[in-house]
Amino acid sequence: AADGIEASQKLAKGSHDLITLDIHMPRMNGIEFLEKCYQKRKHPPVIMISSVNRTDVDLATKAISLGAFDYLEKPAMNNLQKSTGE
Repeated sequence: AADGIEASQKLAKGSHDLITLDIHMPRMNGIEFLEKCYQKRKHPPVIMISSVNRTDVDLATKAISLGAFDYLEKPAMNNLQKSTGE
């Protein structure tokens, strides 16, 4: 899904084993999706993925408190070359 709205629609139509969300999605971001659409007992586990640094514990803590199972940091686009070693 390209955003939280599309993710909500896909969840309603089928069975899924895992949801991955990004904090920075258009229209409805990952935090908004968890607040408005996620039902922990009804939906599969959520892994929150974002280029937001893990030191920003407020976003990670909020995602976990809203039902996310874990939070993974991905490299920011401006640091991608540095993280690949090229």
